[in-house]
Amino acid sequence: MYGMCCHFPNIVKSWSNIFNYLKALEYKVRNNYCVNKIIENLLREGKENLRRKIT
Repeated sequence: MYGMCCHFPNIVKSWSNIFNYLKALEYKVRNNYCVNKIIENLLREGKENLRRKIT
């Protein structure tokens, strides 16, 4: 169910937590290209997971 959460600390269990975590991360490393790429990939993964659940 939380396949993408393996990328996050164990405390991250829900979407709101994930987005709060990403927001905090963004403040710390706003211009870090590598981190931005990781976040993009995670968000894409999350959308695909949601789409799979819906269909």
